[in-house]
Amino acid sequence: MVAVQTQDPFGSNMVLRGHLVDRNALDVVINVKGRMVTIPLNMVSYVAIPAADGSVFEPDYVMAE
Repeated sequence: MVAVQTQDPFGSNMVLRGHLVDRNALDVVINVKGRMVTIPLNMVSYVAIPAADGSVFEPDYVMAE
């Protein structure tokens, strides 16, 4: 299970949680409830592994808007 924080210029930032399927030079692909979601790397703020209680540690280098 991973949590992917997205960041885009339109302000529709979100955290997607799912199983990591693939990561390549252009995209991160995760499985969210049986559906494959492809997220371009230029829209990914960070990828984190959630703790056992489901909380996600936000890195210090991530800028809040």
